[in-house]
Amino acid sequence: MSTRTGSAQRPRVASRRLAPALLGLCALLIASPAHAQDVEFYDTLNANEVQLGDVVILTVQISGNEEAVNAEFNIPQLFEFEVLTRHSSTSMRMSIVNGQSNVVRSKVLTLSLQPKRTGTLHIHPIEATVGGRTYRTSELALKVDPADPSARRKPPPQAQQQPDPFASFFGGQNPFAGMPGNDDDDNPQDPFGGMFGEGGPPRDSDLFLRATVDKKQAYLGEQVTYSIYLFARVDVSRVDNPKLPKLDAFWAEDLESPTNITGDVRTVNGVPYRVYLLKRRALFPLKAGKQTIDPVEVDVITGLSLFGNGHTAHRAAQALELNVLPLPAGAPAGFATTDVGQWRLNLAVQGSSPGAAVPAAVGQPVTIDLTLDGLGNLRNLAVPKLPSVRGLHVYDPTTTDKVTVVKNRFGGKRTLEYIVMPEQTGHFEIPAVTFPYFNPQTAKYETASAGPVQIDVGAALAGAGATGGNGAVAANPSAGQNVLGANLSRPIHTRAALAEAGLPLWTRPYFAPFLLAPFALLLGGAAVRGVRSRSGQEDPRKRVRSAQARARKRFKAADALLEKGDAGAYYGAVSKGLFDYLTDKLGFAAAGLTRDELVRRLTQAGAKDESVKAVGAVLDACDLGRFAPGSAAGRREVLEQASDAVAALEDQKLKPLAPEARA
Repeated sequence: MSTRTGSAQRPRVASRRLAPALLGLCALLIASPAHAQDVEFYDTLNANEVQLGDVVILTVQISGNEEAVNAEFNIPQLFEFEVLTRHSSTSMRMSIVNGQSNVVRSKVLTLSLQPKRTGTLHIHPIEATVGGRTYRTSELALKVDPADPSARRKPPPQAQQQPDPFASFFGGQNPFAGMPGNDDDDNPQDPFGGMFGEGGPPRDSDLFLRATVDKKQAYLGEQVTYSIYLFARVDVSRVDNPKLPKLDAFWAEDLESPTNITGDVRTVNGVPYRVYLLKRRALFPLKAGKQTIDPVEVDVITGLSLFGNGHTAHRAAQALELNVLPLPAGAPAGFATTDVGQWRLNLAVQGSSPGAAVPAAVGQPVTIDLTLDGLGNLRNLAVPKLPSVRGLHVYDPTTTDKVTVVKNRFGGKRTLEYIVMPEQTGHFEIPAVTFPYFNPQTAKYETASAGPVQIDVGAALAGAGATGGNGAVAANPSAGQNVLGANLSRPIHTRAALAEAGLPLWTRPYFAPFLLAPFALLLGGAAVRGVRSRSGQEDPRKRVRSAQARARKRFKAADALLEKGDAGAYYGAVSKGLFDYLTDKLGFAAAGLTRDELVRRLTQAGAKDESVKAVGAVLDACDLGRFAPGSAAGRREVLEQASDAVAALEDQKLKPLAPEARA
């Protein structure tokens, strides 16, 4: 027996019958004792033979008492299948035998599986343990044939003839033209049939799926909102096995994916429907021309099914076509085809006022944020880089995306956080940054700009520990300032005492040894240096030969600091180890040189370009790591890069520089 909800009066009739029936049923459940049931455990497939690309439904059910329902299913690995969906549900069934009531509880696990190959595939037995006893299902076999395009299932002719119900909803044609009749007067079946899982499946006019786009024509990269709706005049329990189309010609972002679908009542040409939003996505076309969006397919479980599994109805939406226009000619310089939408650009120093010059000091980092926010394909933007300025070292940025959806329009904010390290004093200006983009609302190319940024760099004060948030050095008291304060001054009191005149200093016995001691120390030091020189301890050639071994010891000490978690000391030890190696190897103090001078001297010594760049990358990473330590894996990688750089330089047989080449 099944129930239909096509007429306005039928649901009210069902309600009048349903209330007393449920009350009597609840009283029977309360008054009758429940008896323990034997456990029933089995699995089934909805088909024994399919084609490659089809989807099969594996149903696993266990029935018995409450302990059986709470048992966990031990499912073997399904290597030969792709698991598309997984759904679990519980139910309760009551039976009366010889006046005794018996309540049986059931748990059903439904898996949607897609075979990965042809041939005979096996699903090994599934196990469940109840009351210390293990139950096992039988092994299932599925025959998978090669795909035959000519045999693929097509929507029924009546469904293909249906006009889009959205057209009628917005004042178009009748959505039920060509559908089966909507009259339910010839269906005198019991309205309780749907509640108990009886009756036949719903008709096409009672349940259908529709897809829609908010526009039929769009520019390349412009958002098209794609929505999937389910129209129903029957009770919908759930939607399973969604088969979404492949969107190779689009960049897709989810806008709404309801986990628990709830419907709104809409009237279409005088017929009430409950409309469920299944999915809404933002599509950004990647190719110009006519593009087709393939149909969506789902399985819909209908019926209240308090004591049954309801009915499964397969529904497919219609295919959609979209005309994608190419971007017009006349694009400005620096424009990328992915930069489409409405965007704003901002360039600012963290913690500073817009437009004001930012004070800084040599060696103190300044953090600059380049922010692009608006509506469009945020994930695929080509954000411009911060211009380089001589005297300011700009590190690679850290990118952060914050996605927002405003009235079904995808967008958000992308922030590029730059750390800028001043290398010399003076007034610096980072030029303005521009971002050309195409605005589909105006169908014109537009440009967003931000900046410039002014930075005043002063000398770092030795011993000055207080700096501002942007590297500004705190003011020091002037040399003539009384830092104690006037109220702390006190008069000077002296006490004098007369002493007897003693013997002259040069007449005392220890005067001669005390006078000769400095000369003895000088002679001893010279002797020690001579011995060391003769023994080869200070031989420059030996320092060159042992440079790599010393570097390994220093890197090993840095590795110990990494394990202690002291990131600042760790990066300092790595950079010092690399500087000391260059000092031992090339014969000059590398730590005090600017980066350009260090590059010049390494090149003079015969280092290859890739080795010079590797040394610079390690030193940059150490400088950056003092302010942004990063992950443990990233810190470990810096140490490995330093060791590799030393090994590469060692293989290149560098030549120590002559004193005249160091100038």
